[in-house]
Amino acid sequence: LIDRSVTENDRSIIFAAFRLDRHLRWRIQNEVKNGHSFDRDPFIRLKVHKVVRCLAKTLERCQRLIVNKPSMDCYAIAYLSGNIRDVAIATLVLMTQIGLTYMLFMSILQDRDSGFQLFQRNERSIITPILAIFSGMLVYKQLSNVYATFKAYPKMSGSLMGAFDILANCVLGLIILVIQIIIIARTVDRVEYVLNSIAAIFILELDDNVVFFDDDGIKDLNRQLLMKDFRDRINAIDDVFFEVNNWRTARNSYQIIPQTCELKTLPPIQFTNSTRSMQSISSSQQPLEAVNIQFTEERQYNYALDGWAEVACSEPILSCKIKPDSKATLSFKWRDQGWGNRKGRMRIRLVNTENGDDVASTPEYGIAPHQYEEVTEHFSFNHGLVRNSAKGYKFVLEVVVGGGGGHELFMKDFSFICTSGLVAAECT
Repeated sequence: LIDRSVTENDRSIIFAAFRLDRHLRWRIQNEVKNGHSFDRDPFIRLKVHKVVRCLAKTLERCQRLIVNKPSMDCYAIAYLSGNIRDVAIATLVLMTQIGLTYMLFMSILQDRDSGFQLFQRNERSIITPILAIFSGMLVYKQLSNVYATFKAYPKMSGSLMGAFDILANCVLGLIILVIQIIIIARTVDRVEYVLNSIAAIFILELDDNVVFFDDDGIKDLNRQLLMKDFRDRINAIDDVFFEVNNWRTARNSYQIIPQTCELKTLPPIQFTNSTRSMQSISSSQQPLEAVNIQFTEERQYNYALDGWAEVACSEPILSCKIKPDSKATLSFKWRDQGWGNRKGRMRIRLVNTENGDDVASTPEYGIAPHQYEEVTEHFSFNHGLVRNSAKGYKFVLEVVVGGGGGHELFMKDFSFICTSGLVAAECT
């Protein structure tokens, strides 16, 4: 897309990126929910928006290149390429311009007897204003090109080549204009007139003429600049967008801010006062204990369970108490049928029993090995499974065995305990 935008000046691509950026932002801010994969997982939608936003910003720079169309001098070429050779050429050109400007200035202070033919008074009165106007137009052209270059490459104004460009085309340009006006006002020698005018033009145009790139070469430099800009913007995206794959995992530690399309760490937990009695369904002194799902015997699940299927669950939580030492622990041993393709997966979800909403979940474990392996995981009080436990919620164990025939999943010594959720002791 960037190649086509640069080489073909295809603005339809640029505008399409802008529209896609706005559309994704609208879907996030309005929390659109339908069957599209972007909307089933808001974290993927937010991640795609971040990447498209980077592309839109890069193509916005491409749009500035197309609109401003600056005349490329040696300073802009050195800025784009970053090549030591181009930087050396730009430095040499600047030194030459400064030296020639000094020599032009010194010609004002030197009074020489002319042996050449002098201008007639009426002839000089015509040529002098013409040369003055031409010199002014030439300086204005250089100033305008510096302005267009900085609009096309905003970061160049803060670089060394940007300083060189300002010095050569703005500062020296104005100095040369003043010197030229003084010279044409004082000089009466025709040859001196012509030589000084040529010298002024040569000094101002030197940086434009010392460019060894054709149009294709300049387009390639612009493409490289835009690709670097795009890579830098991608690398600047917060690593959290790529540390987790889906919203089921990200929501345990982060929340989406729709208004700004950003990801924010969940607020600090308000711990339960240890001196306050825990709430329960009734006023009876019913014994409570941490919610858990446990079994030691080997359980077998067959290929009929294609897709996620619930195979065990806890009782609904009666009371919740989150403390600094609250945590959830998970341990189990599992394997598949021991041969062929491997498809088995497992996860635990925290579900609202009233409406069936998915509140939090563990990572999806898989793929199940051919031989028994033990898995152990600990979740702190900041994890969604612990911090989001609430009255009326329950934990469910789900597995994927895999379709196609012959697939099996075996689990044993399973234990999941969450200390922030409490259930009746006899219900565990």
